[in-house]
Amino acid sequence: MILSGILHHSLGGFTVIRGVAPLGELARCTRFDPAYQRNLIETHRSEIEQFLDDQQDLFFPEVVLSASLKFDYAKARGKQVAPLGDLFAGKGFTSNVDGLSVRIVKTKLPKGLEIVGGNSAPDLAFLAMPEHELSDENGLRLFRIDGNHRLSAANAKTSNLPTPFCVVLHDDPAKKERFEKVVFHNINAKQIPLTSEENLRLILQTGAGALFSDEDLLTKPSFGRAYWLARYLLPQFNEAFLGGLAKHFESKHSLALGLAQFLTAKQAVATNDDVTVLQGEIDCVRSALIAVNGYYSASCGQALRDLACHGVLTAFVYFALVNEGRQLPAFARWIDSNRIDRLSPKTTTRGLGYHYHLGQTQAVDAASLVDVFESVLKSRSRQIFISALMNFKWVAQHED
Repeated sequence: MILSGILHHSLGGFTVIRGVAPLGELARCTRFDPAYQRNLIETHRSEIEQFLDDQQDLFFPEVVLSASLKFDYAKARGKQVAPLGDLFAGKGFTSNVDGLSVRIVKTKLPKGLEIVGGNSAPDLAFLAMPEHELSDENGLRLFRIDGNHRLSAANAKTSNLPTPFCVVLHDDPAKKERFEKVVFHNINAKQIPLTSEENLRLILQTGAGALFSDEDLLTKPSFGRAYWLARYLLPQFNEAFLGGLAKHFESKHSLALGLAQFLTAKQAVATNDDVTVLQGEIDCVRSALIAVNGYYSASCGQALRDLACHGVLTAFVYFALVNEGRQLPAFARWIDSNRIDRLSPKTTTRGLGYHYHLGQTQAVDAASLVDVFESVLKSRSRQIFISALMNFKWVAQHED
């Protein structure tokens, strides 16, 4: 197979070939290096598969690959070979180790552009890899520095998607290995990712500048009913009449989605996508928020207000919704008596919604709170039942 692109020097003086090739072909001729790269995160790959399958607004930057121009000088019989230098001289390169080759085609700018462009006519590069190497599982491959999940997500439907790539060429194996590890670290460790709040603000935005319609949020595999609910919960987070929850609203987009996801997962709200029904659920959640705000606004709710834990608030809203809110007072007393409202914010799920995968027992999340409190209620119900049964037996025995 052949990858074609433009040969040039990049930042740091590295020699690169930049071009576009089918996603499936790039996946076929590359592999990741487990010595410095993490294993695939299956949930992340699934998300990328959905993104690629959808193909709407589909764009991502280059996948970054690495190629070694190997040459055994002992076999050269005095032949002078300078792999990288020969490329810019237009001579090309062919490895006498694994058969990888790079052919160079010099180009000229049109006469009208010569004065402006000077000597900047691009050199076209054609990197070829023998098919017998690619058919061998342990054969020649380029190494993936960035883009492993994207390439691993290629399937029959997406294999022909034109994908930008950058192949960094090396003629020194030691420098190549160091370069791959350093660049992988720089790409993955030094960039500052969007926070959940910033990302959700873009997704849940409404009005003329909205990126996604209501229908998109309801029907696209990447989103779903919880995202629609989150968008319409946001206007309910009004500090004017929910003053006890004001501190929670500092990360309101994360709170809206976390709350919607939890209530949806627990089936505390409608489980169909009828917009009319869902709008009615928004009204119910607003009423629940008002009820919960009463506890948070009270003088005894100062610790809850200071805690500002989304997980605790989500559990409060849940118990305000289910069973017509009959368990809410008992839950509030349980929170207070167990001093959960006095935990340090550092040990709580604050601003992150609910997370079933939290591995720290001291962390406070909605799922754990609800599970534990419902277990307490079941235990008390059994005690009351057994106590009543024993009393009945005692009365029956003494009446005899």
